[in-house]
Amino acid sequence: MVGLLGAQIDFVATEKLTLGGGLGISSWGYKYAVNLKFYPEGLYKYYFKVGYSQNSGLEEFETELELESGATEPVMMDLKPVGNLFVTAGWAWKMGKRNRFFLEGGYAFPLNTDDYYQLYDDNVRLSEMSEQVLRIMRPGGLVVCLGFNIAI
Repeated sequence: MVGLLGAQIDFVATEKLTLGGGLGISSWGYKYAVNLKFYPEGLYKYYFKVGYSQNSGLEEFETELELESGATEPVMMDLKPVGNLFVTAGWAWKMGKRNRFFLEGGYAFPLNTDDYYQLYDDNVRLSEMSEQVLRIMRPGGLVVCLGFNIAI
C-alpha cells in the first residue's frame, strides 16, 4: 500500500492488532499510507487490513495520448493528488524468530473520481480511449502486495 516501492513501519499494539504507516513511490507521485491490521489468530497467520493512502500527484506530466481528432500527440497535464480508502486480506508466514513474509490482496476505493487531472491546454480534447487510460492509471482499484517485515 506504499506504492510500487516503499517502506512501512508497523507498531504491534496487541498480539492481534498492529498500526502501520509508510512512504513510497508510485506511478502517481509519492505515496503515504496509514493502516490498521487485525490478526484473528496471532501475528503469523491470516489478517485483515483497513487504511487510507494518499498519492501526491505529478506536476508537468507529459505523455502521448490520443485526441478526439484521432491524432496521437504529446499532452502536458498535472496529475492531481488522489486519496484512497482500502481493505485487504493477507497471510503472514513466520521467518526466523520474529520476521514475517506476507502476501496480501484487496481493493482501494478512490475518493476523487472526477477531478484527478488537469490539461495545460484547455483546447485539447482527449479521446474516450485516452480517458479510459487515465482512469486505469489513477490510484485505486485492485491491490496486490508482497512484502517482508523485519522485527526490531
